[in-house]
Amino acid sequence: MKFAKTLMATAAVVGTMTAVSSGAFAEDSASPYGSIAGNVTFTNDYVFRGISLTNEHPAIQGSLEWDHPSGFNAGVWGSNIDLPGDHLELDWYAGYSGSAGKLSYSASVVYYTYPYDGGNDEYWEGLVSAGYDFGFMSTTLGVGYSPSQGSLGHDDATWVYGDVNVPIPVSGSFSPYLFAHLGYQDTAFNTGGYWEWNGGIGVTLAGLDVTAMYVDTDEKANTLMNARFVVSVGKSF
Repeated sequence: MKFAKTLMATAAVVGTMTAVSSGAFAEDSASPYGSIAGNVTFTNDYVFRGISLTNEHPAIQGSLEWDHPSGFNAGVWGSNIDLPGDHLELDWYAGYSGSAGKLSYSASVVYYTYPYDGGNDEYWEGLVSAGYDFGFMSTTLGVGYSPSQGSLGHDDATWVYGDVNVPIPVSGSFSPYLFAHLGYQDTAFNTGGYWEWNGGIGVTLAGLDVTAMYVDTDEKANTLMNARFVVSVGKSF
């Protein structure tokens, strides 16, 4: 879930940083102390908000998350990356999520870190979202905001997005679904911002979470933002 170094790489190429993502999926626990869950994912390309952060190469990603019955959670998510001076991304986060009937909501703070760059590109981002389950489909609207920080070029940045998830009614335990995403990243460094979108299909197969999607942006000057197909296979535990 890279942003700051991505913008610098984008700026260099042009000439002048999705959810969701890769998180842990915890099951309900009767313990008053909460539960720990994890996820491991293999993907042919790590794409964050429309930008390949592995230089169009595969990635291995993983997460650990603590979930409390009250709705509070905290965890860490990591992935290999392939950008100048950076080979690893670790994102630390904490937040709260809940629901009221068919309405769901969440708020979290994420600290993006890159151990190989000496802390030069680390930054904070706050995220809030709300969703509604219509039965035949569910929708989510969200906003991410990063205040002015040195790694963002002393400017702030905003990301707004919407997601749609449509389950496919079939018998058996495959649980297929269709999904679509549209977002706008108002970037730092006065690069003007860009639109990013994706859509695809997901399925649970033999205990594995498999997704295949088409990803694209309206920024064509950087090849890392060109259209591509991304296939991911994950296992939650």
